[in-house]
Formats: sequence, C-alpha cells, structure tokens
Amino acid sequence: MSGPSGPTGAVPIISNPTSSAATLNVPNVGPYLVQLHVDDGISSDAVLQTVTVSEPQINANFNPATGSVTVTSPSAGRGNIALTSTSSYQNVAGTPVSCRWQVLSGPAGALLDGSTLLDVTKPCGTGAVLNVPTASAGGQYNVQLTASAIGSNVIAHLLTVSNSAPTANLNNTSAAQTVTYSATGPTINVTTNTAIDGSGTSGNFAFASAAANVSLDGSASTTPTGTLTYSWCVLAAQQPDATNFPASIPICPTKTAPSASATTTMTVGATGSYGVQLTVDNGFTSATASRTVSVSPGGGVTFPTIVNVLNSAPCSGCHQYGSVVNGVLQGVFNPASQIGTQPSWTNASTQEGDTLYMRVRQRVILGSSNSLLLRCPHLGCGGMGGNQAGFVNTTDTNYTNFLTWISNGAPPGN
Repeated sequence: MSGPSGPTGAVPIISNPTSSAATLNVPNVGPYLVQLHVDDGISSDAVLQTVTVSEPQINANFNPATGSVTVTSPSAGRGNIALTSTSSYQNVAGTPVSCRWQVLSGPAGALLDGSTLLDVTKPCGTGAVLNVPTASAGGQYNVQLTASAIGSNVIAHLLTVSNSAPTANLNNTSAAQTVTYSATGPTINVTTNTAIDGSGTSGNFAFASAAANVSLDGSASTTPTGTLTYSWCVLAAQQPDATNFPASIPICPTKTAPSASATTTMTVGATGSYGVQLTVDNGFTSATASRTVSVSPGGGVTFPTIVNVLNSAPCSGCHQYGSVVNGVLQGVFNPASQIGTQPSWTNASTQEGDTLYMRVRQRVILGSSNSLLLRCPHLGCGGMGGNQAGFVNTTDTNYTNFLTWISNGAPPGN
C-alpha cells in the first residue's frame, strides 16, 4: 500500500490486514494504491487497485458578516465582537473539525480570546471573541477563518466597528407641567418687628416653603449596546430664584448619582422655566440632552399677578412705606401674626434679606380663605376696613386671584 501522508506526517494504515473485510484509514485526500493478496496454501494471487480518496468541499464562513458591527458587553472602555463559525460541507451533513481564527489587520489594542497574538485554533463548535477598545469606533478589522478537516477552506470578513455612543432623549418629559404646591419645602425664616420703624419687639416667623413635584422622563433614550444609566442636573442659568428656592436636583455640571431608572422626580419651590439636562451612559461613553420645562401653578395665577395687585390700589397706600436704597428696603418691618401694623408690599428685599414673597407668605395659610392676605381687605382687620376695591365680593377678580394662588400652594414664581 502506498499513498499520500497526512499534514503531520501520518501514514495510511489498514486495520485487520488479514481479514477478508479490512478498513483503510487514510490521513489525507488523494490516490492510494492498495494490494490484495490471497493464498490457500497451495497457490496465491494478488491484485492492485487505486483507491482515490476525496472529501466534500468545505464552505468556510462565519458571523458577523462583512460590514458594520456593534460591540457588546461594555467594560472599561472596551467591548466584544462574538465570532461564530457557520462553516459546513457542501451537500453533506456535518461541519469541519477545527477553525483557525486570525486578525490580519486593524486598530491597535485588540485581543482575540484574551490574547494579543490574534491567532487561535479551536473546535469549530466553539466561537472566538474579538475584544476591541471603543476608541476603535469607525475602524476596520480584517478577520480570517480557516475551516479544516482533512482539507480546508479560508474566508475573511472586513468588520467595521460601529459607533457605540448612546442617544439621550427627553421627548417623554412634558415641556409644560401644571402642578399643585404644598407646604412641604424647607423652612423659611422671616425677621419680624411690631413697629414700622423697627423699634418694637423683634422676632422670627418660620413657615414651610411651598414645594411641588415635576416628572422627568428619559425613557426615549437609546443605546446600540450596553445598559443605560441616567443622571440629572439643572442648568445654572435656567432656574427661577435658585438662591431662595433651589430645585432638588443639583446645578450642572454636578449631577445626580447614576440610576438604572429612566424616570425621576424633581422637587421645585417656584414656578417658571427650568432647564433640565439628562446624561445617559452605556458603559462605553455618555450623551446629554436638555429640555426647558415650564412649571405652572394650578389655576394659572403666578406670584407676579399678585405683585401687580399689591402695587396697585387698594395696596398702594399704607402698605407702601419706607425708603429703598440700592434696591434694599430700609428698616425692619414684617409683623408676622399680629394685626394692626401693616407689612410693606414694596417689591424689594429688606435689609434683613426678607423678600416680598417671604413677607406675603407669612400672611398666607395655604389652601385657606382665612389667610390674612384675603381676610383683611375683604372683611377688615386692625386698622384696615373691609370691602377694599377688588375684595368686596368673593367673586371679585382680586379676591379670586389671591384665593386661587393660595389654594395652589402660593409658589413664588419668576
């Protein structure tokens, strides 16, 4: 017997060479010359026959195919491309025995099954993993597969690493939200005095500021790979009265801690426009989106409407006293609960730092028509007689506006 040897030098072997039914084990494809010799002890004979060994053609192929590839399993700025052999025999069941994976070219920093050699041979039933840095986005890796049994076949795919950046989206956050405020915010302290000129008994009046919840939704954000986390902040230039009534989420660039939830609640202490910024991160990289959220009180009456009334009749007389120097109201005013000494409705902060909103709110019982702000001009109190203009009837415009504003939490507005 003679014939081609195998790739590793193996030679053909006949098992059971003295049996009438023997098996020829060949290490390669090609022609093998086999001799059969028979002998009955008296005479003998021999015959030669060429046995040509062939193998079904191997169709080498693998996934992903040539084109754009999105990496998966983000970690520390890297991601994976799973390589899976789909090689087969032509018109015959079964698959090749071994697959040799090689990265012929591509951006630096790649690993093949954890190795920098970028050349690994393994059973075809077990895929390989090409791990690449995310900085290679847009780069191309030329990956070659050699599928082998007795013979072999080769194929190469040019894989382009896609951009793995996420997209932040705030389309599911309502740009206009109407909310009702309640006395659940931080405590506000107002300096008080029983005399207009500050010569009386001074004190302090404390009340809970108004607060409401605004819904933020980043669920329209997308990512080609990985899992998103969500962080929130408010743009510094887009927050009404951030000094006295800051929102519950921080001012950018400081952000809330990353969360798996796409939704959150922002507690606000004022009406007006808030510039909300969302940051999403998929483990590879991050993206941001901003949206202006206009917060309005139920009933639509904002504090500027109340200021307009306070600065007009019937409030432009005895409530407009004291001098304003450089925008600061001089003197200690602001009696709190006592009746008889009117607070100043001048639209300026006192030298103690009390704003007009603070001085007004000390006269308000949220949600109640018993608020002194309504009761005094309507029914009279102390030195003020009732039936003041706009407060004669409970249906008068001023009365209705004040009660609506009080009933909806009396937000300061902007």
